[in-house]
Amino acid sequence: MKKEDLEQKISRYLQEHSICTLATVLDGKPHASALEYVNFGLRLYIVSIPGTAKVQAIAANPEVAITVNESYLDMRGVQGVQYWGAASIVDDDQKKERIRTLFFDKFTVFRLIHWRSSNAVFYEINPSRVDFIDYRREFGFKEKWLAE
Repeated sequence: MKKEDLEQKISRYLQEHSICTLATVLDGKPHASALEYVNFGLRLYIVSIPGTAKVQAIAANPEVAITVNESYLDMRGVQGVQYWGAASIVDDDQKKERIRTLFFDKFTVFRLIHWRSSNAVFYEINPSRVDFIDYRREFGFKEKWLAE
């Protein structure tokens, strides 16, 4: 599959799902967090508040791993994304507002809780590698996308 086609396939999958598991390491210990995300292409955006374990871990080591998948009872139906990349804080106010809008559009609950806190920390995660898992095609089938 052409790289552009795989990018579109992965981007669509990310758009159609809403929860990721973010894996970080803090003080040599792994930490995983399930959280909402939005994407623009293969870039993922997450939000947190200062002081959380994930914020501390990203500050210490911005390299993260992410999975996006559904719950399956039959492994033959498994599809998902395995994602590696670097997280960075979004400082630009216009970009933060665009990310907020993406969150508001995808998650109504964010509008309901008046989630405009000035202490919210937005992260952009740029991928270095993304694997699209598709056991519907074949057990263990994986398509790899690599950043250039």
